[in-house]
Amino acid sequence: FLILYFYGAFKVYKFMLWDIWKWLWYRINPCDAEEEIEDIDYKDEAVCERFADDEVIDIDKMDGSTFEHFCADLLRVNGWTDVRITPASGDHGIDITAEKDDIKWGFQCKRWGDTKVDAIAIGQTYKGKALYECDMVAVITTSTLTAQAEGEAKQLGIKVWGRGKIRQLMSKLDNADDYYLSA
Repeated sequence: FLILYFYGAFKVYKFMLWDIWKWLWYRINPCDAEEEIEDIDYKDEAVCERFADDEVIDIDKMDGSTFEHFCADLLRVNGWTDVRITPASGDHGIDITAEKDDIKWGFQCKRWGDTKVDAIAIGQTYKGKALYECDMVAVITTSTLTAQAEGEAKQLGIKVWGRGKIRQLMSKLDNADDYYLSA
């Protein structure tokens, strides 16, 4: 029982530390210095100027904030409107809100490498759905989900958009060849 208690506390503190890290990242990285970004028209410049125009951008090497901006750009070029990136800290599991066909969507973006998206992230997304009053929510990830997270996402009606969906959305970018997403 004691081990489970400490394990649960660790899982909670891990995400609190992640929020602190994101807050610090916004303070240190001048490219991502804006805490709240509303209706900025990125068009095909989804990522910050730190990438040279002639450089191929590896999506798997983007930091979390850059991936969120990239996903926001993908949504814009694929017909979503009123695309807004939520504040970095205290986003309650929703990184982007957007509308399409009079449906309000909330998106949680997870650019994780070898780590699978866990049930905690799914729970945060579900909580964010209520707090942001979204009709639909989706997790956009370069990773996969744990079995528990997959089951909960299905049960809670949370869409999961993996690498295949990201590639599909990228096909509408004018500069899609500038991006690389491994298999």
